Amino acid sequence: MQVTYSLDRTTRYTLPTASDAERAGATVVTTTEAKRLANSHEATCADKHCSARVWFVHPSIDGQRVGYWRHESGASETCGEARNPEGVWHRYVCRDLLGAAMAHEYSVPHARADVVVRRVNNAKICAVEVQHSPIKKETVQKRHQAHRDAGIISTLWVVDARRAANGADFDGWSDDSVASIPVDISKPWVNDLIDACREAPDGYSAVVGFLMSTPRGHVLRFIDTVRAFHDPNGTRVTRVVAWSKPVPEHVLRDWAAGPDRRLNQEVAPTLKVLDAAATRRVKTSNTGGLLSAKMNAEGTRIRLALSRHDAMTLRLGEILGLTWFPGHRTFSDGTTAKVGYLAGEPSSGLLGWLAAEGVDVVRAPMVRAA
Repeated sequence: MQVTYSLDRTTRYTLPTASDAERAGATVVTTTEAKRLANSHEATCADKHCSARVWFVHPSIDGQRVGYWRHESGASETCGEARNPEGVWHRYVCRDLLGAAMAHEYSVPHARADVVVRRVNNAKICAVEVQHSPIKKETVQKRHQAHRDAGIISTLWVVDARRAANGADFDGWSDDSVASIPVDISKPWVNDLIDACREAPDGYSAVVGFLMSTPRGHVLRFIDTVRAFHDPNGTRVTRVVAWSKPVPEHVLRDWAAGPDRRLNQEVAPTLKVLDAAATRRVKTSNTGGLLSAKMNAEGTRIRLALSRHDAMTLRLGEILGLTWFPGHRTFSDGTTAKVGYLAGEPSSGLLGWLAAEGVDVVRAPMVRAA
């Protein structure tokens, strides 16, 4: 822990290595003073429900370990501050990245927003919810309604990218020129969160942003467009097919300050991504019209024709065990595309996915061998 309190909880102590937000309004102590506070039992856990004694651990000589306070042996088993690593991430986003916001833990009737940020060009505010653990769709919907009823114009959800989509390849996450980073999300609570944002009340904006630690620091991207389907095992999957431009952490800090933020030409384009987020909605991209499916009379072979080349569908075809056959197509405007088709055996998983996508399978002879 980088923060402790005096026994009467009137004084908050922090270490020099604490975040800017944690140090704000606190008494910063040296390692010598931190040890004295711990040894004399003048400091206690930052969790107001925990009265455990804390000890000070000195930073290592090689600098690999910073100094910190820890609970006495066994006490951390009943303390949310020590047991809940989500709290560390949550506090970092709220109090460090968004520390300059208009308000934190902002109460409205029937709900409370983690953070609220004032828009630059008017007095309207948007809510930021920092979510690191499962949440029910009904809870998200009620929160949207409560925010809207309180005059808040939008809700921006920030989730931990690695936690929300385990095993996903986020290659190019920090690259401003890359918008299509295919990420498949199969965690039910994240899918429910995205659905609740897509189904937000009329006239209300709700978006989901993925925050990820990169060599350049933390970078946020908002979900722009998704495609929903079921994989061959019947698992519900939401595939993100388009993202907003990346927003680095220093721009997040500037944005949180609202009208008080500093303006410079370097960050202005990226700030627009955040300003626009307050009016965004998660869009849906369906395969309706993109695919046509044909199966032979014996039901042993199926072919999927693409109206246009679609890398996401090609990738899914490979997952479903289909083979890609290259081809060309000339359109009415004279342009051509390498559309080709997918072909293979019609597995139950494939047929289930086509049904979920609303693609009709036509029984007809195969004109070309597949």
